[in-house]
Amino acid sequence: MAEALTFIWDLDGTLLDTYAVIAAAAEQVTARYGRNMGRAEILAWTKTTSVRNLLSHLARETGEDPEVLWEEYRALEREFPKAPLMEGARETLTALREMGCRHFVFTHKGQARAVLEELGLTPFFEEVVSVVDGFPRKPAPGGLNYLLDKHRLDPRRTYYVGDRDIDAQCAQNAGVGSILLDGPYLRERADFRVEQLEDIPGLFC
Repeated sequence: MAEALTFIWDLDGTLLDTYAVIAAAAEQVTARYGRNMGRAEILAWTKTTSVRNLLSHLARETGEDPEVLWEEYRALEREFPKAPLMEGARETLTALREMGCRHFVFTHKGQARAVLEELGLTPFFEEVVSVVDGFPRKPAPGGLNYLLDKHRLDPRRTYYVGDRDIDAQCAQNAGVGSILLDGPYLRERADFRVEQLEDIPGLFC
């Protein structure tokens, strides 16, 4: 009998529908420093690199401390309503668990554990790790490698699920499969692209 499949999940834009909040907070920060970026431009930048990269670029243009811009952004982000789950997220996690699959999280999101607990998703995941645990940012594979080694996961039966090119690159660097939520900003190849999370269980039936 084949070993169960394992899914390691990104959060922002994958399990959590966060980009409206990200774009709104970033739009306010960029406007404060004289850069009137529309949300479409901010979203494109964020999806192809990261909001931190965007703010670092703005800091270089304005001569400001990038950490000051980052803290302003984080303060604004906290003022907005909490991001909801992506449509079908809970149902997909449930369906995969019923198939015997294992779930983990590797994300840039520092407060990942608290967010998952508040949403009632903690029981799905054996372990949640993020950059605040000391792992380098994606596409570096440190977080994935840690989970693979600690839990003795078979890379051939492990998939990293995300929504950005750096997620596919991170998966490739760790030697695991990749599943991406399809979108207009993707350039990287992945093992699978899906229109919605609920398409994932059907890939393995």
